[in-house]
Amino acid sequence: MSASKTLLYFSLAGILLYLATHMGISFSISQFGWSPMIAWFVNGGIIFIILITALFVLLLKEQKVLTYRIFKEALNLKPVSKKDLIWTVAGIVSISILSMLMMMILNEFSERYPSLIGEGYSPPFLEFSKLSPSEYWVFLIWIPFFFFNIFGEELLWRGYILPRQKTNSETANWMLNSFGWMLFHFAFGWKLIILLLPILIITPLVVQKTKNTWTGIFIHGIINGSGFLLITLGLLKS
Repeated sequence: MSASKTLLYFSLAGILLYLATHMGISFSISQFGWSPMIAWFVNGGIIFIILITALFVLLLKEQKVLTYRIFKEALNLKPVSKKDLIWTVAGIVSISILSMLMMMILNEFSERYPSLIGEGYSPPFLEFSKLSPSEYWVFLIWIPFFFFNIFGEELLWRGYILPRQKTNSETANWMLNSFGWMLFHFAFGWKLIILLLPILIITPLVVQKTKNTWTGIFIHGIINGSGFLLITLGLLKS
């Protein structure tokens, strides 16, 4: 897969995500009275389901016949080794530390240049807060959304596209995938993308090094899932 084709896949998905977040969410809120969070789960979830559907279309075009064994081999879903676990833990720790550092830097610039940076770093639909016990039903919507989000992205971006990219070196390979993943998130705005740089860069690197898509699934899932749960359960302030 050429670099231009790789970026085309990411860009097309990014356009769909932009439409979902800038049109679908506002439509859902105005027409159905949904909260920004629920509107994001539904509209974003549709995009991630589209990613999984696209994955199966690409696999069937490539493999002709798709069995569970072929599915695992085609997407580098291998048994997790000790080396894979070490890379996964190192990735999670590195992302956590670097993300806090990026937040500190952005806060510093926000204080020095308030008119330029502003206060909010995330779009409204990603500004989560503690849920009351009567709102715990939200988790019933979040769980399938979370599944399609993590598996939709990781299986397509890291399982299918990353090993099929054609670049001059492995370094260029994961960097191209990282840049494409950044393009996919442009709907979130430049400030949030800056905060996401550690996970956007490190996840493709770890999957490239381990040649195992499970490492990307674990990193992406643990970082995203733990953040959401810690905030909505009131264990961490957003």
